[in-house]
Amino acid sequence: MPLINSDDLGERIARPGRFMPRLWQSPEAAAIIGVVFLVLGAALLGAALVFPR
Repeated sequence: MPLINSDDLGERIARPGRFMPRLWQSPEAAAIIGVVFLVLGAALLGAALVFPR
């Protein structure tokens, strides 16, 4: 028996409402998540520019 059931995984991806019911339905949460990813991306870019290999 496989560790991850691919049917279940596909179902979760297709229907995120059951996976994270209330988080993605509120626009505030979506905005906060977007800002977090934006800040993380800016920090990674800044680190890559400040500390080049």
